[in-house]
Formats: sequence, C-alpha cells, structure tokens
Amino acid sequence: MTGRTFNFRTPVGIAVSLIVGLLAVLAVYVVLDGLGFRFDPFDLMAKRLTRAEQSVDTARQDASARRIEAEGAVDTLRRVEQVTIQIRAAEQIAFQSATAAAEAPDANSPVDPARLDRLRLADDSLCQLRPAICRQPTAKTDPATGHAAVPPATPS
Repeated sequence: MTGRTFNFRTPVGIAVSLIVGLLAVLAVYVVLDGLGFRFDPFDLMAKRLTRAEQSVDTARQDASARRIEAEGAVDTLRRVEQVTIQIRAAEQIAFQSATAAAEAPDANSPVDPARLDRLRLADDSLCQLRPAICRQPTAKTDPATGHAAVPPATPS
C-alpha cells in the first residue's frame, strides 16, 4: 500500500497551503516583534508620537495661558477692590467736608479774594497733576476777578 501524499494542486490544497503560509508569516512576525524588531513601513509610530508631543505642548501652553489669565483676574479684582475702597473713602471725606462747610458759621460770608486765588491755584496744580479727574474749564469767567468760574460739583 502506498501512502497518499498531499496534493497542492487541488482547491483544498491551495487553501490549506495559503493558511499554513499565513500562519508561518504571522509566527515570524510575532517572534521578530518579541525580539524588538518593528515593522512600520509607513512610519505610523513616528507620526503618532509627533502628534502626541504636539498635543502635549498645546495642552501645556493652554494650561499656562489659563494660569496667567487666572492670576490676572485675581490681580484685577484686587485692584478694583482697592480702588473702590479709595473711592468710597474719598466720597466720605468729600461729604464730610461739604457738610462741615455748609454748617460753618462763616458759610454765607464772602471769601477773601486772596484766599480764593490760593484755592484756585491749588486746584489748578492738582488738575495739572491728574488732568483726567478735572473737568475742562468752561468759557465762563468771573467778571470781578477774570478767573474761570468754578463749576458746581456733581452730586454723588
């Protein structure tokens, strides 16, 4: 009796040989991969690494920007609170001064012209230091002295 040999020319033989060939290629790939060899003909790993590094850099920059924004917001809030306290204190002082001036015994008597000139000179020097807080002088002048008329203060 003669033993039968496998016939590679039949359709079943071709399918079996393809499966065995694919398993052999897969086994070689697994062995080489286990030894540290990488098969990456399209350089996909490097592209993926580059994208990951770019996203990490973007995330760090974004986090840094958010931290700076938060610090700026805290600093702005602190400054606004400080200015608000200063405004409230200035309003309180102005109110107390206006009340004291209105209740003074000489509130209705005329002011000495020399003292009035000194007060105007002090106002002008303050306005030169901080022009943004002073009103623009009006074209009206006091006919008696020739100085610009003092505009009434706005109520707060």
